[in-house]
Amino acid sequence: MSCTKSIAAEDQNVIEKNYHLQRVGSSARDFLTDENFTSLRIEVQYMPGYEPDAKALLNLKYFLYDHLHKPGGISIVTKEIPSSADSSLTMQEVIGIEKANRTAFTKNKELTVYILYTNGYYIEGQMLGYAYLNTSAVLFGRNLDDNSNKFKKLNRSDLETRVLQHEVCHLLGLVNVGSALQSAHKDDDHGKHCINKQCLMYFLTDTEESPSFLLRKTNPKLDAACLEDLKANGGK
Repeated sequence: MSCTKSIAAEDQNVIEKNYHLQRVGSSARDFLTDENFTSLRIEVQYMPGYEPDAKALLNLKYFLYDHLHKPGGISIVTKEIPSSADSSLTMQEVIGIEKANRTAFTKNKELTVYILYTNGYYIEGQMLGYAYLNTSAVLFGRNLDDNSNKFKKLNRSDLETRVLQHEVCHLLGLVNVGSALQSAHKDDDHGKHCINKQCLMYFLTDTEESPSFLLRKTNPKLDAACLEDLKANGGK
């Protein structure tokens, strides 16, 4: 149920025509610094019944203020869009939904992010979320429901906070996908993740598969190694 499942090869054939159609992590420095963009706008679109948790979005905003240089501010706008007829989606279908509905695009001094909340699952495994392009991420609403507000599960706000921050950190270049390693902490077995089990970027952080994670009273944070990577690439 993590973001570590492989994406089908045909789903990766995205032609890099525009700024927002680049690989994950390629805009890391644009996020972290104010060299090219002084503000950040996050467009969150959700399908009926899967409205984002308000506290989780606020937590994301504070998290980004802690790590990004955006003197012009960080804003989040939400909008409901029609449900998907499919209960499970391929990544190409997710990209198609973004193409049909996204309205905010990077221009002038404002960098934009698109986050989609679907009403179903991902077709290849029970992922909670996935960062799939340089300014795009998806959260799979049905999986969030299945893994929150139940016995031995996190409450929805905490789970959503973890997933949002984890996926956005991939957009910031973690781990070693745009923000270069300053020390040897990449988990080679699970790609773009941190070897530290206590770090937000550990590959199981957003799955709650381990009892040790269930006992955590606070949401995980970036460890010193990941923070060093972001700072070396211009972050706070």
